[in-house]
Amino acid sequence: MKPVSLVLPFLLLSAMSFGQGTDPLGSNRPTTYTVASLPNELIAVDITTSKDNLMSLMQLSFSSGGTISGPETGRPSIDPQMLMQLANVIWTSKDDVDGKGEFLMGYKLDVPFSSRPASNVSPSALKFRLTYIRRQAIIALTPREDFSPSTLKEMAKEPTPQQASTADRTVTISNMKQIATGAMIYLADSDDIFPYVQSTPQLFDVLMPYLKNREILKDRNPMGGEFRFNMSLAGVSSTALESPAETPLLFESVAWPDGKRCVAYADSHVKVVTAEEWDRMQPMLKLKIKRTGKPIPPGATIPPTRPTN
Repeated sequence: MKPVSLVLPFLLLSAMSFGQGTDPLGSNRPTTYTVASLPNELIAVDITTSKDNLMSLMQLSFSSGGTISGPETGRPSIDPQMLMQLANVIWTSKDDVDGKGEFLMGYKLDVPFSSRPASNVSPSALKFRLTYIRRQAIIALTPREDFSPSTLKEMAKEPTPQQASTADRTVTISNMKQIATGAMIYLADSDDIFPYVQSTPQLFDVLMPYLKNREILKDRNPMGGEFRFNMSLAGVSSTALESPAETPLLFESVAWPDGKRCVAYADSHVKVVTAEEWDRMQPMLKLKIKRTGKPIPPGATIPPTRPTN
């Protein structure tokens, strides 16, 4: 038997109004969008809210009650990893982000809780539903520059080789961004010292408590690339970097068919660089900066002692 929610009357009202195509809170906005109709001016934002989710999040119908259909063979598809990343963002406007009203309004991906897919899904089956979030419950807003309505629409089209490459690169950028963000959280917990690891796999093991998902360690580069750590940063204080925004943190081991590759920088932003930019970046992979502490032993994932100066 499903638990009875205290907000059930509100949700029932919302579902009824949604069926009639209206917003019960009177914003006069569409209550749902598909990938094809999602406005291009909307931006994707990760939202961190207080623990009181029932009071902070009021969504107009948590789900349509159906299932997300899988794609036909050879048709465009989104894998479960990408789907759940999409489910964690809200699509809203800059004006709404900067607004002062009681609620932040936007659209969240409608993922039926009872039917989270274990395989790829069809982009045409996705729906985004109008969502209200109390501003007083919002702790942080983080733009997701790796997501955009135009990118989703491209992924929904019949995949030409170039479009398939675009979709794979979007996932690669998103994965790299999440790893870089995990590294920034690690820095906050370790006196701004990068892990004194001896290999990229060891770095990922050290960061795993901050990542919690090994799927994001995968590179979608069709040339068979993998993510690699700038080993010259191992054991280095981030405060010693002259320009974190220009210092590579992670990079792809090989270039894509177009000669470009993804690079995450020491300030956590990710950029696709050309072959020429990559060549100019080589000295930044051989930095000579004082290291702190001792290398983490092979096979270990946590430094034996807290880093000290």
